[in-house]
Amino acid sequence: MAKFFMTERYIYMILALTCACLSGCVSGEEVRTDYERLKLRGKVKNITEIYFLPETSDDDSIRIGERTTNAPSFLEGAGEESFAARESKLYFNFAGFITECIMVDTSADFHFREMFEYGDNNLLQHKTAYLSNEFFYRQTFRYDSRNREKERKFYDGEQHLFEIVSIAYPDRNTVLEKVISDEDNTNSAFEIEISKRDGYPIQSITRTDSVLLERWTCEYDNIGRISLSRLYDGENNLVKHIKYAYDESGNETEYTEYSDSDEPLVERKFLYRYDENGNWTEKAVITDFFPEIIIARKIVYYE
Repeated sequence: MAKFFMTERYIYMILALTCACLSGCVSGEEVRTDYERLKLRGKVKNITEIYFLPETSDDDSIRIGERTTNAPSFLEGAGEESFAARESKLYFNFAGFITECIMVDTSADFHFREMFEYGDNNLLQHKTAYLSNEFFYRQTFRYDSRNREKERKFYDGEQHLFEIVSIAYPDRNTVLEKVISDEDNTNSAFEIEISKRDGYPIQSITRTDSVLLERWTCEYDNIGRISLSRLYDGENNLVKHIKYAYDESGNETEYTEYSDSDEPLVERKFLYRYDENGNWTEKAVITDFFPEIIIARKIVYYE
C-alpha cells in the first residue's frame, strides 16, 4: 500500500504494514487512537493475523490454503533486511493504543517484538524493538505544547544515536522534517516538507542540500480518504500515479498503479469478511487478477 509520507531511511527496515502504520506524526491537539488509525470498531484487546496461500475452487471462489508469510505483499520496498513473518499480533490498551507488536517467522524460533510506552495525553514516548529477545533498536519522541511531534531519535542495536528527525511547523499548513543521520549528528541527510490543506497532506517534497529528490501529491474524496496520489522524480517528471477505492467500512478495496503514460502497472483488489462488530476477519489480496495472499484475523475484545 502506497504511503504519502516518506519515512526515515533506517538500515533496519523490517516492519510489516501492520506495525509500520503505528507511529505517525501527531498533527494537532487531539491525539487519534490506534483504533481510529486502523479503522477498528469496539474495544479490541488484541489481533492476531495469520497468512495463507489462496486456493481457487471450481466455481472461481477463493478459499484458504496452506500457511505462508506476509511477504511479498506487505514488505514491498523494504529491502534485503525485511523480516517475513508467519503471523503478527497486536495488543491494545483499553484506551485504544497499541502497547505491543509481535511478528513470528515460519520456524517460530525467531521473532520481532516492539514495545510502546505512552505519557501524558496518550502521547507515544518510547518504542523499543527486540529480535529474539535481544535489543534491536529504540526510538524516543518529543512533542510541543499542542501535542505535535517535534523530535524523534533513533538508537541502533548498540544503543548509539543513529538518526535524529526534528519537526517544525512554520505555519498551519506546513510540516518540515529535517533528518540528521551521520555519526556526529551534525549534517542533515535530507529534509521532507509536507503541505496540508484542511488538515490533509496534499504534497510531500523530499530534498537534500536543496536538491529535489522526489515529490508526492495527494487528492482525497469527500470524507477524507486518499483517492489519487502522484510521484514525481527529482526533475519533476511524473513517475507514476495511484488510484484508490474503498468499501462502506472505509477499508481499501482497490489499488491501481499507473505509469507516467497512464498504463496500468499493478492492479490490486482486496476482498473482506467482517465480524458482528464491523471489523474485518479475512482479507484476500488479488494482484493483477491473481489471488496472492489471504490474511485471517483472530480478534479478541475487552469484556
